[in-house]
Amino acid sequence: MLVRALATAALVAVCGLSFAACGTAEAGIQTKQVSGLPDADEVAGGVVEPTDFETTVFLSADEASLIIVTFGSGSCPAVPTALEETAPQEVGVTLGSSGGSMCTSDMAATSNWVELPEDVDVLSPITVHIDDEEIVVEPVPALRTDPSGPEREPEAG
Repeated sequence: MLVRALATAALVAVCGLSFAACGTAEAGIQTKQVSGLPDADEVAGGVVEPTDFETTVFLSADEASLIIVTFGSGSCPAVPTALEETAPQEVGVTLGSSGGSMCTSDMAATSNWVELPEDVDVLSPITVHIDDEEIVVEPVPALRTDPSGPEREPEAG
């Protein structure tokens, strides 16, 4: 009986420490998530460059979403939990933890698709604020002249 009580106490202590180490998981707002970098055909302009393990943002090929690439634990990746338009052509993204109580200590890329607000113009630069970082997503030059690109005209200003 004493052995069972000690084993139960040890299990409770280990579980408690595991939760403290990783925090609680948050639900993300992403419409799609993949392990690794996005494929070139999923990115506007078709170019995915290495990122040196820094958060990176791409415009999706369908021009309706941002693809936010984060680096960290492959089993508990950082995920976007909120996106809000903070000014014209600027959005703020809040990241939270995902996964569970047991996270691997590897360094892996995770790509998350997050819908852009409709009034953001993909033909103009988009400034994305993530934590203390400011990332500018430049428009793809082909979008400016390609008739199959977005129907919206660039905003003046």
